[in-house]
Amino acid sequence: MRKKWIKFLAAACCLTCVAAAGVGIANLGNDSYDAKAYEITFDGESPLQGEYAYGTSVSIPMGFIDGQKTTKCMVISPSGKVYETADIVLSETGRYTIVWYATVGGKEVSAEKTFSVTKSVFTVSGGVEYEYKEVLDKTPGLDKDEDGVMDAGTQLGGYKVSLQPDSSFRYNQAVDLSDSSVPFAHIFPYHGITNIAEAATKDEYKYNEEARNYLITLTDCYDSTNSVTIDLEWQEGRTYWNFKAGAVGQTAHGLRDAGATSPVDELVEIDGAKYRIMYAPGQGRTSCNVMDNYGLKLYYDTEKNQLFITFCRYASEKYTVNERKLIADLDNERINPDSPFKGFTTGEVYITFSAKNYVSNVANLDIASIGGLSGSEIGNIDMHDTKAPVIEVADALQGDSAFIALNEEIQIPNAFAHDLSLAYDTKASVAVYYAYDPNNSKNVLVGLTDGKFTPTKPGMYTIVYSATDTSGNVGTAAVNLQCALGVDNQALKLTVDGKVQANAGDYLPIPECTLEGLYTDKTAIKTYVQFEDGENVLLDTDTIFLQGVGNYVLTYAYETAFKTYTAQCTVTAKASDKVTLASPILPEYFINGATYTLDAVTAYEYTAKEPVQAESKVYISEDGDEYVLVDRKAVVINATQTVSFKYEHKGVATYSDTIKVVDVGFKGELAMEKYFYNEEGVVTASATAQGVQYVSDGTAKNAMLKYVNVLSLSTFSVDFSVLGGKGAYVAPAAITVTIVDYYDRDNKIALRFANGGATVNFSIDGAQKATTEQAFLDTKITASYDKGSFKFGGTLYPWKGAFTSDKVLLWVTLEGMDGTACLQINKLCDNKFSDATKDKADPTLYVSKLHTGYQPFNTVITIVPASASDVFAPYVESGLRLTAKKPDGTFATSVDGVLLDGTCSVTRAYELELDTLGIYMILYEYTDQNGNYCSLGYSPTLKDETNPTLIVEGVYENQVLTAAWGETVTVKDYTVSDDISSEASIVSWISVFYPSGTVREPEANGTFYADEKGNYTVYYCAYDETGNYTTFAYVVSVS
Repeated sequence: MRKKWIKFLAAACCLTCVAAAGVGIANLGNDSYDAKAYEITFDGESPLQGEYAYGTSVSIPMGFIDGQKTTKCMVISPSGKVYETADIVLSETGRYTIVWYATVGGKEVSAEKTFSVTKSVFTVSGGVEYEYKEVLDKTPGLDKDEDGVMDAGTQLGGYKVSLQPDSSFRYNQAVDLSDSSVPFAHIFPYHGITNIAEAATKDEYKYNEEARNYLITLTDCYDSTNSVTIDLEWQEGRTYWNFKAGAVGQTAHGLRDAGATSPVDELVEIDGAKYRIMYAPGQGRTSCNVMDNYGLKLYYDTEKNQLFITFCRYASEKYTVNERKLIADLDNERINPDSPFKGFTTGEVYITFSAKNYVSNVANLDIASIGGLSGSEIGNIDMHDTKAPVIEVADALQGDSAFIALNEEIQIPNAFAHDLSLAYDTKASVAVYYAYDPNNSKNVLVGLTDGKFTPTKPGMYTIVYSATDTSGNVGTAAVNLQCALGVDNQALKLTVDGKVQANAGDYLPIPECTLEGLYTDKTAIKTYVQFEDGENVLLDTDTIFLQGVGNYVLTYAYETAFKTYTAQCTVTAKASDKVTLASPILPEYFINGATYTLDAVTAYEYTAKEPVQAESKVYISEDGDEYVLVDRKAVVINATQTVSFKYEHKGVATYSDTIKVVDVGFKGELAMEKYFYNEEGVVTASATAQGVQYVSDGTAKNAMLKYVNVLSLSTFSVDFSVLGGKGAYVAPAAITVTIVDYYDRDNKIALRFANGGATVNFSIDGAQKATTEQAFLDTKITASYDKGSFKFGGTLYPWKGAFTSDKVLLWVTLEGMDGTACLQINKLCDNKFSDATKDKADPTLYVSKLHTGYQPFNTVITIVPASASDVFAPYVESGLRLTAKKPDGTFATSVDGVLLDGTCSVTRAYELELDTLGIYMILYEYTDQNGNYCSLGYSPTLKDETNPTLIVEGVYENQVLTAAWGETVTVKDYTVSDDISSEASIVSWISVFYPSGTVREPEANGTFYADEKGNYTVYYCAYDETGNYTTFAYVVSVS
């Protein structure tokens, strides 16, 4: 549901009752008002009825007012339209007013009469027949007994509707969907068995085919463009219904309970249950057999915008009701990512029944209930509108918390009237009274100017909102305002120290703001800060960080129903000697004997408008020893147990956690099995030629292995086997591979491979993706990352998440073990894991942006930093090299003057202008600590594809000029230019094509002799150095 109303007292009364409710005009002070009420009379009885049916044509008769014949009449429709006519078609429902005019005593006077127009309970279009039946033809009754079994002896009454192609049957009574336990429709399509009463066995059943689709449309009472259609579909050759639904703008879908083999990309989880999403014809919720269907009940949940169905069946001479099933979830963004349904305005809808894809010339439907009404109640509805509009008033005006101050001007907030006959955003009328008494017809009315008033007396003021619907029903809502002496003629006053000084870099407690006046809730005060750049932010903490030198404007705001009161404080942050350091980000483990390049930790000084940044110094403590200054770009790990780091700038320091050091034999005999580390010590590792095996000790239910080196997401892949060992090992419930964002450890993705015995069930972050027909034990299981997707079983599954960089950590967990289990890692990032003792794995490079192919002349490309990684050796910056060569083989220079010759920094981006024709070569190279090498390059090519510019003076393309036979004609002058080639290197010429077909060049003086009659074509052509050319021609007609 889109909006819930605040419902106030609604008075259902005619217009003449308004004054009695205290909203009258008796005290408006209009002394000249002519209080005499004139009546209209006719010769004989009045020919007008008190009520007409919708669509009736009515002729308005003339009559007499005070004995004088009327001269004209006007008809005012329920919506306020005015017609000066005696004949009208009643095209609106509600109350019409007829006004006659006559001249009495030399003065024009008027008299009025009203009548009502109502619609039928049902509206039909096209060929539709309907009738009420005490006993519906389709089936015996379906009332449940105490055991949940239908009583076959009970009969249901209702309406039989016969639909023809292109027809519809609409129920005009608004149906409130807010109670999801009540079916909004109970229907019986005739498509199915026709002889249930006569057939002795199911073998004797006869089947009736009428229409393949029955449609039920729910239309918002307040917005006819907002609707939902339920489609009951029957496919030829099948014995069951399919149920789908969709809102306007959506593809209709149905939801079927998910099975073990359901395609993963069609699955969605709703309220803890998994469903398969069905869009195609012949798909949908299919729990109801068309051959023994005895009634469908449809339900709607306005809170969740979900559709449900229950259906009744006949089996073993018993009628049963199936459990309620979910048909569709209309606001689910997984199902409808581009158009989730926002709900109905209030939950009130009109219901229309129709059909399509007819098999016969009629589709019959029995309707046993609509909107909680059953049998004859459906049609025995009083269609006279006696329901008054409901007034929606702002939340701030509720209760007794609305205060106003003496002598303070007040703007009355808008209220909105909701009624089926009014537009949803109809504003209610407003009046204000002092000392209001709803039982007094002479209340003191307060004057309003542009919706404002100023209270001049203490006491109670009352706002009375009112609205009248098209049938004359009036709804009102009264809001009391307590008026008292405020502060400085205001309901409240906020006070704060206007100027505060503090040091940049500090967390400043928000200066306290005092509250005086009629409002006392200090928690209602909101505080906003405006930074130097103009950004305005709502503060949700008790402090504000002063990130630079300058002024910060704090605005305190208290919002009432009538006005927002504010106070401001300017905080001036002055330069300080404060220094803060960013938090260091380090690997989870360090490898003994390896060299690392650590990320810089930025230090911030607060002496300018923006924080001044500097790189802090790095110190290392190994195995608890003293901290020693190191070069962060080449930190050698000599520790055997632990390391920790200190970062310092200008005497301010921050410390890392103590981090475990793992010995993998990095500088000697490499032990690949030690690259996965189990912190609990419940796993032993051993290397074989086939892979590295990790065996749990049988005591742990779960065991996590963490990889000790940083990996690359772009090249990530894993190949493993869960070994059975001919019964020596148990099978865990699952293996979960968790990839962790290096710079945001809370950002991770879990690839889970669940044990299905003869299958492997693959999921990503808990969402089931695939089931492969392979044994969980003793088979290779692989998964990999591929440009935003994860690949498993040969299929790519898109991942909508994102990591901050290409650097990731890896965790592998054995889950649900009931004994000793064995996991064998065969490959990681496409590198074999085995008992080999040398690192022969090539590193990898990742570049987020490559400029390949042809580029326009003078294009400026950005050369971004590369990310290098290696499965076994930590990254070292000195191993990375960047070069950029021009087409002539020389090193290129960036726009800011840096020679890109392999000695330049590899941690920043460079802009390079392509200004030389040919092929550029951008090359990244990386050599790891063990001498393994890789490279990645790309070749932007500058190619001249621009034609030269050719301008012929005084003539346009294909223009026809004239000359006399025998005349000497001078060709037009021209100029040529090119964006690359010089004018001297451009080749150009002029040719003259004679009428006879002869082609000649003009004379040296630029003329030709017109000795033939006909059309001469003067043709120009220009070529640049790379072969691009431009032509131009005009015609000289000689006669």
